[in-house]
Amino acid sequence: MRTTVAAMFERRRTLEEDERRYRAALAGQLRPGVAANQDSVARLMDAILEVRSRYVESYRDEMKEMAAYLTPSQRAQYFILRERLLDRVRAARQDSSPGIERPRRLRP
Repeated sequence: MRTTVAAMFERRRTLEEDERRYRAALAGQLRPGVAANQDSVARLMDAILEVRSRYVESYRDEMKEMAAYLTPSQRAQYFILRERLLDRVRAARQDSSPGIERPRRLRP
């Protein structure tokens, strides 16, 4: 299982880096007051969507690989645990994002 998870982690990490690079290029094209190159915008959007597709495919591949040594219930439990972890990571990132003001907590 470690081998599968490690290989898929590397694959997804590369995809995430690609998506960040494409998003940065897209943001550069969509700067206010600057005319965007429509061909570049279209290519960048296609690239982002392709990366997202490959990202989802990596999860399918991971589950197929794990089917060789985990039961369907075990794979489902693993999937749910991973989704919970990712939700927590996303929430933590959102909470610590600069420029986003968090509501202040009232003390009793």
